[in-house]
This record gives sequence, C-alpha cells and structure tokens, in this order.
Amino acid sequence: MEETLKILPGIAALLGAMVAFITARNHSTKSKLEILSRFASAISSENKYETQQLFFMLHRVRMKYKDILYLVNLEDSASILYIIQKRSSMIWFDSGKLKFRSIFKYNYVRKAFDYASIFLMIVMLTVVLISFFALLLAEQKYAIVSSLMLIFFGFFLLLQIRDFVFDKKAYELISKYSE
Repeated sequence: MEETLKILPGIAALLGAMVAFITARNHSTKSKLEILSRFASAISSENKYETQQLFFMLHRVRMKYKDILYLVNLEDSASILYIIQKRSSMIWFDSGKLKFRSIFKYNYVRKAFDYASIFLMIVMLTVVLISFFALLLAEQKYAIVSSLMLIFFGFFLLLQIRDFVFDKKAYELISKYSE
C-alpha cells in the first residue's frame, strides 16, 4: 500500500505533463495554420518583406523572395525545406538551385563524411551484437551491463542509420535540383 502511495504523485505528474504537451501541440498547430494562411495572402499580394518574415517563422530558414516563390512551386518543396532545415550548415538554396556550402562543395569531403558514418555504424553494430550475445550468455551482473550497452549503442546505431539515409536523400535532391 505504501509503495502505491509513493507512485501516485509520479503518475499524476506524468499525466499532467502529457495533457500539457497535447494542449501545447494543438495550440502550435493552430498558430502554424494561421501563419500559413497569412503567408499565402502575402504571396498573392506580392508583399516581399512579409513573405520572407512569415516564411522564416514557418520554417526557420532565411531566403530571398524569388527563391521562396520558386521553392514553393516545386514538387519536392517539403523535402527540400526539411533538408535545408536539418543541414543548414551543409546545404542552401539560391537562385532556384540546391547547393552545397563551403567545404561540402568538394566531393572528397562528402565521401570522407560518408566513410566515417559507415565506420561508426559498423562499430556500433559490432558493439550491439557483442552486447546481445553477452546478454544471452553472461551471468546476471554482466547481463545488466550488457543490456545497458545494447540499449545505448542500439539507439545511437539507429540515429546513425537515420542520418546516413537522410544524407543520401539530400545528395539525391541536390543532384536533381542543382542543374
């Protein structure tokens, strides 16, 4: 009974946090829809400053007015915007073309990043496999450590795979829209 009474405040706090998160998310969605409608009217009225500011509020990316108009009319505009948001230090959109920034213009730098990413994935996969077999074969005190390693490195392996696939998608879009 005492354990239950100790757990109840934690459960109440968790439920309160979930309700607050859902409420904030719904409010954020309504705000974005309002900004989006104002953005559409700014484009139709050809108000350059308002269009640029609303575009920045929506996507957290600064662009020239002509590039915003061009990008909005592209078929892959959502994918391009997502890539620009996530890789703003690597990729930018200028004069209707998707381009690499500074050092990433060089193919050997991108290849080095790809090889480093593949190397990290192999290392993490190796550690995950070793941790899995150690979890199956080890004594209880070692099984706890190996299960923690399995969870930790498994999580980072998934993040690394996601980033690798994301970079490949970015390279594909750049080759499509750099011409």
